[in-house]
Amino acid sequence: MAAHQASALGRDVLDTLAGGTRVRILMGHDTNVTALAAALGIDLTAPGYATNDVAPGGAIVIERARDVGTGRAYVRLFYRTQSPDALRFAGTAIDRTPLPIPGCPNVAGNWCSLDTFSALLNRRIAPLRPTAEK
Repeated sequence: MAAHQASALGRDVLDTLAGGTRVRILMGHDTNVTALAAALGIDLTAPGYATNDVAPGGAIVIERARDVGTGRAYVRLFYRTQSPDALRFAGTAIDRTPLPIPGCPNVAGNWCSLDTFSALLNRRIAPLRPTAEK
């Protein structure tokens, strides 16, 4: 089910990572977060929440960087949340929990090559169906 629920968002992520966009913010619902996490095979863990319990305002942050020496692109993931107490008392503390990417031979700091990450995500989302011509 996650492969289908995350397919549109997953394709958007892949297109954004392949392009030259410097910053892209996509907003959605907890179902978007859980579907993308499930498609990636990652568990969402954050202080104050049960595993895979999406925090209010929680987000999967995808960072892309380039190795200046080799020119290779890399990706890493974080789960950005606020604890229940921070939310309850209008606090400003934010937790950024690193999310290792299953199937990716992570480089120091949980970096995964963009090529490997793209191949993994592409395999885990539903393929596009051809549209019927009118």
